[in-house]
Amino acid sequence: MATSHMTTIIFSTIVIMLISSAIAAKSSGDIGGKPKPTPFVLEACKSASDNSRRYNYVSQEFCIFTLQSDNRSADAKNHRDLALIPVDILKGRVVTAGGNIKEVLHNTKNITSSMARHLRICELGYDATRSMLNLCGAFMRNYQGDNMSEYNDGPHSSELPVCVDQVNKVSDYCAFALFDMPGVEVLIEENDELQKLIDLSMALLSPYRDS
Repeated sequence: MATSHMTTIIFSTIVIMLISSAIAAKSSGDIGGKPKPTPFVLEACKSASDNSRRYNYVSQEFCIFTLQSDNRSADAKNHRDLALIPVDILKGRVVTAGGNIKEVLHNTKNITSSMARHLRICELGYDATRSMLNLCGAFMRNYQGDNMSEYNDGPHSSELPVCVDQVNKVSDYCAFALFDMPGVEVLIEENDELQKLIDLSMALLSPYRDS
């Protein structure tokens, strides 16, 4: 009887601990393993979405969703820290997109010379985009503020959005190459997703544009 009573106490204690843990997790705002967006992330994403006239693809929801996917957003101190997240995501996505272009070029039967030419433009465009992203990522990581001295020879703040603007221009070559081409809807959708991330990075860097 005493053993049964002790078992009941232990079981009840475990249940209470599990319920307490669940309540704590819920109150912390962790949803699906993602950290709750910080006030700074919410403010930055609202500001980014306010620039939607310039950056058509940026919405507050897309901004928050993208930044939440990287734990660095929880510790971000400035817009540069946040803008690095879509840039780093882009690096992997562009490699994948370029690989998909190569696959279509090499494995599609009855491809016309015109289609092949446009796809090669896309392939070269993605290669150039990847190189530009590496440069911009280095610029953003080396940025130490605009108080220049012999100990601070990093880029000026205005160079950060300018660099991503160049990524946008290079990436546009593929968008034009794929436009109205039949049978490549998946590639067009993939290019649109890349454009969303480029626009998000540019929108997050807007405070540096006129500084």
